Amino acid sequence: MGVLQSKHNKSNSSDLDDSDKEIDEADFSKLCNNTNRSSQFTLIQSNQSCNMVLDSTVSFHPCPDEIFIYAFNNMDIADKISLIYLLYDDASIALQDMTLIVNGSQKNIIQNYMQSQSSTNAKDTIIEALAIIQDYSTLKILGMSKNNVEYKFHLQNMSSIYVNQIRKHIYLLLEKFDLTRAEQFINYVNNDMYQSHSFQVYPYLEMYFSYFETIKFISKTNFANILKVLKYMELDEEYDELKLIISQTENSNTFQNMKLDEMPVPNNASDTSYIFDPDHPGICLIFDIECFYTEINPMYKNLFTPLSEKLKDRQGTKFDSNRLKEVFENFNFKVLLQRNKTHVEMISIIQDTLNQVKKEDSSLFIIFLSHGIKGKVFASNSIPLEIEQIKKKMTHCRNLKDKPKVLIMQSCQGTEIYTENRTESNLTTDGPSMEWDESPDVCDILEIWSTVPGYASFRDINKGTWFIQTLCDVIENNNEEHLLDMCIRMQNIIKNKKGMIENGVIGKMAIEYTATFSKKIYFPPKK
Repeated sequence: MGVLQSKHNKSNSSDLDDSDKEIDEADFSKLCNNTNRSSQFTLIQSNQSCNMVLDSTVSFHPCPDEIFIYAFNNMDIADKISLIYLLYDDASIALQDMTLIVNGSQKNIIQNYMQSQSSTNAKDTIIEALAIIQDYSTLKILGMSKNNVEYKFHLQNMSSIYVNQIRKHIYLLLEKFDLTRAEQFINYVNNDMYQSHSFQVYPYLEMYFSYFETIKFISKTNFANILKVLKYMELDEEYDELKLIISQTENSNTFQNMKLDEMPVPNNASDTSYIFDPDHPGICLIFDIECFYTEINPMYKNLFTPLSEKLKDRQGTKFDSNRLKEVFENFNFKVLLQRNKTHVEMISIIQDTLNQVKKEDSSLFIIFLSHGIKGKVFASNSIPLEIEQIKKKMTHCRNLKDKPKVLIMQSCQGTEIYTENRTESNLTTDGPSMEWDESPDVCDILEIWSTVPGYASFRDINKGTWFIQTLCDVIENNNEEHLLDMCIRMQNIIKNKKGMIENGVIGKMAIEYTATFSKKIYFPPKK
């Protein structure tokens, strides 16, 4: 990655109040004399500025377009980049104009912006943006002092009048980054969050953020991925500040002063995606049931199914449980791996785990590797547990309220084999089928089964199951995706698999998933 050029950490703004850029006085005089001025302002060549009426309750009466064009053309490149970032709601247009500036072209850039907006609002937005980036020497060309613009735009407040409020505060956040921190930030995004994307290299942070919006890695109302990076880098102050900004933007009265077509959607990041704290992503509880026996305690006889005495040991399941443990630990989850537990032990462990969930934990994953029937998974003593009952326990956990709760079942849901042509061998199934009640109306739960109701699920005794191995591959290689998008990706991979079962039948699979999520769920950064 190339070295980031940056205007950040520039000299104190008060030193710029009375400074002027090096301007060709003859050019400026000629421009002023040729400009068709309105009676609302007078050009004063002696100080190379336009006198303007300043009133905090009304718009400025700005200079003609030519003065704005002249002022823009005399700005530093870094200031131009910051200005464009603040002006445009459309990130793709902003990135296009920034690229032109970096490549040495500035033809018609500011003209095009003013023509695309209403005349007064366009110029007021430019003035406010210049005030935000503290380019007081350019503002002086336009006839304004530091005190004028600070009075007009209330720069010390979180609000803004014309500039998009979130863009303003993202810019102010970037201002805190020195060169080293900026490069660390971009390198982290590149190496850990864009494994499946072509990553563009830019000389300015504003260009990166416009690019992130263009590829929908972030949006004006969803900065969950940026929050994850800030947390991972232990930039707690910046993390808290951005969360506060996003939260306060939703309720800000300044939206009443903005044009409707310029208003950001009043949602914060937590309205569109669950926030994963990289330090506390949650707990992953894994039950790996390899060995089965028939429970002899007569008090549990009524819990038996016709299949309870026919369950075979699940060879190869350790390939799945070990892989899952490794993958979730790579994302900093607290992983609890339990092997060959009875139904009583499993229920007790689930309840203990729910009691362990802390307020700061972001989620809970419970994964079952076992034989199964519709809506149930078998314990080591061949007694089935109802997934519906486990879901109810999860929804009663106070510290999981409004947080994602994910159940993943690697087990059969029946005995039918989805058949087709052969390829793989060494396959066996994970169980046989039974009726079950419909799911209750509960939120924030994702339920993923390795196969659809009535059908078998396949396990390679030398490699592990199709489902779990594919799940781990997708999480590792596409962790920037929403988890439901990962499910679609898994479905497309698994549906193309086929193999020969022990009895010579050629089988296929299709996963099943149902969600009552109210938001999107993204894995935290790898540790």
